Amino acid sequence: MNLKNESLIARLIEVAGVTGKDGSMQRLRSFMSALASSTSSLDKLTKSAVSDDLKKQLAAINDLLQQTAARLTDPKHEATLADADAVTVLATNATHSKAMLDLANRWIKADASSEAQRVATAIIREVKPKGSVELLTSDWSSRTPQVRHDIIEALLSSGPWIKSLLGLVKSGAISANSLDAQQRAALLHDPNKAIAKLADEAFQSIGAPTRAAVIEKFKPALSLTGDAAKGKQVFTTAGCIACHQL
Repeated sequence: MNLKNESLIARLIEVAGVTGKDGSMQRLRSFMSALASSTSSLDKLTKSAVSDDLKKQLAAINDLLQQTAARLTDPKHEATLADADAVTVLATNATHSKAMLDLANRWIKADASSEAQRVATAIIREVKPKGSVELLTSDWSSRTPQVRHDIIEALLSSGPWIKSLLGLVKSGAISANSLDAQQRAALLHDPNKAIAKLADEAFQSIGAPTRAAVIEKFKPALSLTGDAAKGKQVFTTAGCIACHQL
């Protein structure tokens, strides 16, 4: 993106539909990603803008951010996955990043809704505050499969976080099976030899019993009386639903 051509940038913002009554946080996120690829940001562009057209467009964007931040930080607001693009955009903006981190600290707690925890994970993944790994992996056993999936994806987005994740897997704090086969294979063959070595050590803890041994272990369950209601509850809370369907 040619950041020196301000009229072109202003036109791009307008054509992309970033602002206006149909303004979209998803499109704004794409625009900000384009800025980042040009080693710039919305904050830098706002400070350096000279042309009236670009200033007008950037003012509209900042108004949109302000309104969105006010909506999200309203104590009555209940987080949903639809907020993910908005919080990611706001989290990378100097004016609103602290407010988004405050939300993340609140929404990542195990007693928050699953959707709130997933949105909080998106914020933490973007900003990477100090203590991120501890924030994401606390109360691991209380997380739903969807939240665990998002957290694993977040941890895999950063080299230092990957090492911390593998340390937790090796210690048993997080099950190796929390990572799918493709993720485990990628780590075992990571170009970074230190990560590949850690992965090899961590995943050695995965037992590999034969199919016959597994059948034999659970054979006594065939003589038990079934309880459909309890079975449904276990199916939806123990992680089965992540891979299987009724």
